[in-house]
Amino acid sequence: MKPDICTSLYCSPPNQHCPDCSHAIYHGEVVSQDRTYRFEFSPQFGVTFLTVMGTHRQVQPAENNPVWDKFEKWRKGKFQCQAM
Repeated sequence: MKPDICTSLYCSPPNQHCPDCSHAIYHGEVVSQDRTYRFEFSPQFGVTFLTVMGTHRQVQPAENNPVWDKFEKWRKGKFQCQAM
């Protein structure tokens, strides 16, 4: 699976991306309670939810927010062949 962005000098073209690369950044979005949440996900740093403009939200969703269940579904679907 190829990330949306890889900032690694080793994995960059023409080299193939390594799935466990800490430089990988994946973009995604989920809908929870009629609201679209956009985010960046890095295997090393985890998830960061974004504003409509694509910048990092100053306040991330609370632990009990239903968006986390939607995010986990996305993550498990995206990385179904890999243990995280």
